[in-house]
Amino acid sequence: SIESASGEVVRVRALTADEVGGPAEIELTDFSRALVPALPFPQVDVLIIDKGGKDISGTTLDPNVTGRFWVHGLADLAEPDVSTIVLLDITA
Repeated sequence: SIESASGEVVRVRALTADEVGGPAEIELTDFSRALVPALPFPQVDVLIIDKGGKDISGTTLDPNVTGRFWVHGLADLAEPDVSTIVLLDITA
């Protein structure tokens, strides 16, 4: 399922094994990224985040906002170009 920033389910779609990595998955990824608010600047020297955690994102910080995916083999986004990320607190 795809959720909005407020946690509401906005779309549900199942993919077959053959569809994974193909046009259907790309379309779903683009759709979900469009729901995420973007940073208002293409370049950021220091991004200070009040709180992060696994309940917020599987990588602790939402990669669609920070531009950093923290996944081996997955390239970061070109924008925003964030030099340094500071996390002040972590959720329980």
